[in-house]
Formats: sequence, structure tokens, C-alpha cells
Amino acid sequence: MKYSEALIRLVVGIASNRVRDASSKAAADLYRMQLIGTPAGGKRFSYQSCDRSSAMKWCELNGINPATYDPSKGTRQSMGEQRVFEKKSGVSLFSNFLCIKSLGECSYINDVALSNPGQGHLCIRASDIKNISADAIMVVENFETFLDQIDFIDSQLLPSRTLVIFRGSPQFGGKAEPISVKLASEFNLLRIGFYDYDVSGLIKQYELAYDFCLIPSKSDIAKLDIKPNRLDFEKQLKEFYVKYPSRVPPLWMQGHLDFFEAAGGSFVQERLIGAGVGFQLCKL
Repeated sequence: MKYSEALIRLVVGIASNRVRDASSKAAADLYRMQLIGTPAGGKRFSYQSCDRSSAMKWCELNGINPATYDPSKGTRQSMGEQRVFEKKSGVSLFSNFLCIKSLGECSYINDVALSNPGQGHLCIRASDIKNISADAIMVVENFETFLDQIDFIDSQLLPSRTLVIFRGSPQFGGKAEPISVKLASEFNLLRIGFYDYDVSGLIKQYELAYDFCLIPSKSDIAKLDIKPNRLDFEKQLKEFYVKYPSRVPPLWMQGHLDFFEAAGGSFVQERLIGAGVGFQLCKL
């Protein structure tokens, strides 16, 4: 997705703590698309610390450094696309590529064994994939988890040959979720979702109709006294109320919402894995 320069400037301003309230079309668009901001009456939105964290994460995903951002030079993505097309190439920067790793026994893509050197991964255009020999495809929400932490997940929890794909971002890896649906259907693979343990993650996995999802152990979270994020939880409840105006979620989701409320918030993948929380594969 391409964003207006006004919206990018607004997000950068929020991330760098220069903008604490705004009243503009960009502010309304940002709230509608990313749930960043709190309505403060009329067309005005206010921004708190949780919004700055969300804005910083958005900048990171889009390859923007708020400290050095110069609107006169354009975003990294827009400049990269401009330079690519100046060379008369039809390939946008990174946007058509999947980031893939393999867990468990060796999987094959185009009859070639998928080998990952250390923390490396394969980048391949979906259109170049002619065949896959694997049992399942798991989509991971966070790039840090995909890069640095996925090997800490017990591979015995997963089908013996599991391909791991980064969900993607506008700047790196494109949008892998719909591509994973197509690949799973074409090559008869199970689909597994691995998202943050929060309201948005649960909703996304339900909407995309994954076969399974990887869920952390609630008892481990309690035993290890993992601190939740209350602000993110309250913000994401807005999305829940939009998706479920009757406030009645699917039965399987209700138990997790109750846990978030009792724990005082929700949780991100990196912190749970880093703390040694165990996971389990749950059928949706």
C-alpha cells in the first residue's frame, strides 16, 4: 500500500514525540487504517505513549528512521521504487518476494532442498515457485521472531516439514498472507498462523481461516510472571468492537480475551519466546 506524504509526516511526528494531537484527513486516515490515536472530539485525535510505540513500529516496517527522515527526499520505499523504475525494471523493491525458512525435516522448493545458513533465509518471488514438497506453511507476524527466534520454537510441535514465511511488510517481503493461502491450496499444505498473543492477532488468524495457530502456554505466562501490555490491549479492543459489534466473539476466542482481561493486557511474540514460554498448536 502507498501512503500519502501527509500521513507519513504525521506518523514520523508521532513517533518522534513532536506531534501530540492533530486534526486532519491524515489523522483520520491513520486512525481508520492503523488505530493510532484517540478521538478527542470533532475531527481531532490525541497521541499517547502507546501511539508513539505503534508509530515507531510502523516506521520500522516501512524502512523509515524518524530521527533522520527528510520529507524533501521522500521515503526509502518511494525513492527505491523510483530508482528501480528509472532502470526500466518492472519489479518493485522487495515487494514481490517471500522470506522463507524451514523447520524440522528438509523441505523442497522447485525440487531444491531448502537450507538456511545460520540466521539466513530464502527470498523468492511467489511467481517463481513451481512446486513445494512440505507438510505445512506457517506465517509469522513479526520479522524479529522470523529472523532471530523461530529456532527456539520446538519443531516437534509442528508438522515434520514446515515452511516458515514472514508475513511481510510494505518495505520488505510484500504481503505474504494471501500468497500463503494460494500456495497451501495449490500444493496441499496445512496453514498455521503464528501471531502476537493479542486481540488483533486472534482476529487476523480467525479472518484468514488458518487450520491451526501457535498459542503460548497461559500457565507459563502466569508462572514466569510475564508483564502484559495494557495500553495495546485497550487500543485493540476498539478493533474487536468494530469486528464484533454485539461483543460476542467466536467461542474459542472468548477464553483468550478473558485471559487478557485477567492478566491485565496482551503479549508480543518476541517477549514470550525470549522469556522461555512454551507454545502449543491449536486447531481453529
